[in-house]
Amino acid sequence: MTNQPLPEQACAPARSAALAWLRSEPGLLLLLFTFAAVARLVAAMQLGGGFHFVDETDYFDTARRILAGGGFGATYSREPVFPLFLSALSAIAPGNVLALRMLHAVAAALGTVLIFRLGRLLFGTTAAAFAALVYAFDPLLVVTGALFYAESLAAMTLLAALLAALTAWRNDRIGWSLLAGLLLGVVAQLRAVALVIPPLFIAWAVLATPLPVRRRLLHASALALALLLALLPWTYRNYRVHGRLVTISRSAQQNTPKAWRSYAWNNGVGSSLLRRAYDDPSGFADRTLRQFGYFWELRPTRLETDTQSGRDALHAKDRRLPRAPSFNTAVRDNISAISFGAELLLAFAGLAVAWRRRSPAVLLLVAVPIGYALGYSLFFAKMRYRVMVLPELFLLTGLGAALVWEFWRGMLPGGYSARTTPPPAPSDRRPPIGAVTPPLERVEYGHGAWNRAHGVTHEVVRKEDHTQ
Repeated sequence: MTNQPLPEQACAPARSAALAWLRSEPGLLLLLFTFAAVARLVAAMQLGGGFHFVDETDYFDTARRILAGGGFGATYSREPVFPLFLSALSAIAPGNVLALRMLHAVAAALGTVLIFRLGRLLFGTTAAAFAALVYAFDPLLVVTGALFYAESLAAMTLLAALLAALTAWRNDRIGWSLLAGLLLGVVAQLRAVALVIPPLFIAWAVLATPLPVRRRLLHASALALALLLALLPWTYRNYRVHGRLVTISRSAQQNTPKAWRSYAWNNGVGSSLLRRAYDDPSGFADRTLRQFGYFWELRPTRLETDTQSGRDALHAKDRRLPRAPSFNTAVRDNISAISFGAELLLAFAGLAVAWRRRSPAVLLLVAVPIGYALGYSLFFAKMRYRVMVLPELFLLTGLGAALVWEFWRGMLPGGYSARTTPPPAPSDRRPPIGAVTPPLERVEYGHGAWNRAHGVTHEVVRKEDHTQ
């Protein structure tokens, strides 16, 4: 009589295979995406089939008009890409606000894949996984992912642009620079203030990348050309509609201080900024710094819908907007302050480590959120606008969390520390761009210019004995 395996023994190989697959990159990405999608779907169901903010009704109405063949209309003054995206989703669920909200939530969850890919390229798998977890569960990203806001799509597109740019200059491939320029053009047509970001990419390509000077200039030129091509169609449409050059939208004039609004309408935003800075430099600097603080505040303080009078005024303009508050403000504020405070602390820890590495990629990662925040600070800043650049901050948060994780594992009985564990055997894969090169072994990878910029040498240093 043969011994039959017990049910537990029969299931063991299947469980082991499932766990092994979850530990693989496809399994990990699917798990992270599922976390993000579930969180945003729960938020979408809580928000329901109604509208909560003016932006939602404007985007929804424009998307329906586009889907019906009426185009944007001559009165539309916002950025163009998000209504197009929303109209594509509306084709799947026409007229059903809740279904459209849920589709938007699932689409926003795809950012976990992008942030993981970029984080792995910069800092390694552990930091990338933590960054994707923060992206999946950050309260502000979860809620905005369920609202009809352009920020979630803009955040994902910016991540894709960063990934394309770093791939371009790491592999010296002009095609990736062209793609980065096109994606930055899309980002700017989701949020017009994002026009401050392409100059940062171009300056970084010319001044900080480890390629020969001619190749740097070629990459920067390719990015700029693709950006201009992406902006050209909507700029031409605006010229035909408004009879003057309007690059993306006229929202910048609307967000100009009231005393200067008419001047901005007549003379342009750039001229208005220069005139304000010239006439009152100290007042201009003081206002810009205060707006910069509003951009990074721990809890929202500038929501018109937080007051009954504000909600009544919005309801009078559009009956679809509620007069009752959409959120419990006390709970919202506490969750916001605690979560973002913790994310900032970990991000500063990650930045301290990444900065020591002196990686050119870290310069771009830091410059993009700061530059974007300063762009909004010239006009009118509030907490929601930072959603687009939060993933860049979360990459540093993920690195800080990975450091804490490694330290905690080293403190456990039988644990290990990254400082005392012998480095792995060399392979033909390049190290993460921003990773700290292991002190006991450095191996040649890839092109010489890239190696020199990231501290990688031709020598292999003898491994020390860690068995003592």
